[in-house]
Amino acid sequence: MGASTANSPAERLAVAIVVLLGLAGHASFAVADSGSAAEDAALARYVAAANEQDTVAAIGHLLDYSILAHGENAPRTALLTHRYGELLMRAGRHREATAVLKTALERSEVAFGEYSEESLDINMSLGYAYGELGRRRVYGFHYFDRALEILRARGERETIRYVVALLNIVSSVADNDGLSGQTTANIVDNDYSAVDGNVTNLQLDYRYRNDFDKVLGYLDEAGELARALADEDPFLSAKVAIARAKLEVLETADLASAPIGVRGRITHQTVVERNDATRDQLDDAMNVLSRDPESNSVFLAAANATLLDIAWLDDDRDRMLALCASGALDSSTQYTADRLFRITADGSVLAPEFGFEVPTNLFDGRFRPTKPARDELGERVAQPYFVPACINGELMAALVNAPRVIIEEFE
Repeated sequence: MGASTANSPAERLAVAIVVLLGLAGHASFAVADSGSAAEDAALARYVAAANEQDTVAAIGHLLDYSILAHGENAPRTALLTHRYGELLMRAGRHREATAVLKTALERSEVAFGEYSEESLDINMSLGYAYGELGRRRVYGFHYFDRALEILRARGERETIRYVVALLNIVSSVADNDGLSGQTTANIVDNDYSAVDGNVTNLQLDYRYRNDFDKVLGYLDEAGELARALADEDPFLSAKVAIARAKLEVLETADLASAPIGVRGRITHQTVVERNDATRDQLDDAMNVLSRDPESNSVFLAAANATLLDIAWLDDDRDRMLALCASGALDSSTQYTADRLFRITADGSVLAPEFGFEVPTNLFDGRFRPTKPARDELGERVAQPYFVPACINGELMAALVNAPRVIIEEFE
């Protein structure tokens, strides 16, 4: 390759790496003016992908170049590997992302150390990636716990950053619906006395268990630290309370979804009682955060969204309408227009025919099966359903977990 000009592929490559990795000022990312044929070929593939505006492929080719030019465990290669894994995850290619992020972790531990900032970030990314995969959540917990271990080893446990990490973990696991459990059947030997002697009565004992206890442990730790850090952030305990309320609502819906006759399932009356207690908890937290609504807007929005979910679980359409009409919650930025539909007075969704199965009423999606469908690889298959959404003051139904397919027109 000849000398670089301002618009040469090499120059554009150097700028792209700096911008994409957030490493402004790192001159070491400059591309050599001459290299092997393999390096030149990798650069040519990068230019072609960049011209096609295919960011994921472009970064993949930059990674190929870095491995050739600098080695697999060079700092710049480790950073690029992490970036590539993140882009794959954002593109929905979660299986590939997980494999790439594992490689990024190995390279970063060599390049920067096991307790480095980069290793910390990649462990968190791997936790998120396994959540998106929808299976083997124990692996996600492993990487989350490793990230927390790194913070503790660096003396950062009693910090706001540590509490925020705990809340991010809880939010990620909850948002990915990764805590639902399963029903197990055990043979129980019930011996009892009869007139003619002892009788053995073998029965199946069905029990439902989920994984909410694991995440509640994170929240217990966050709550303890938030109280100790009250001087630094007087709102931190209220933020933890809102995260706990959100999780409690999800667990309530999960337990109510367990099959009838299974131990662990809760009744509608229990649902109402749990939701009432959670609503009181939210009210207290929101009163605290409302002292500075601008700084706490994200958590106040999360609290109002949880209140909407509670009203949904309670089948209280009037409360849902009032919350939307109040303007306290607006979800316009969360959903695209093609996923929003108006509803009738009884909750029926005014939507066209879809090329997949989906409930036709907003309230049918409140309690979903606790045993989701799996594909041939054992991964959870997302089941489309409708959730409530406040859009410009109006209560609407938002379609979630739906594949991006062409929707058939009305007849």
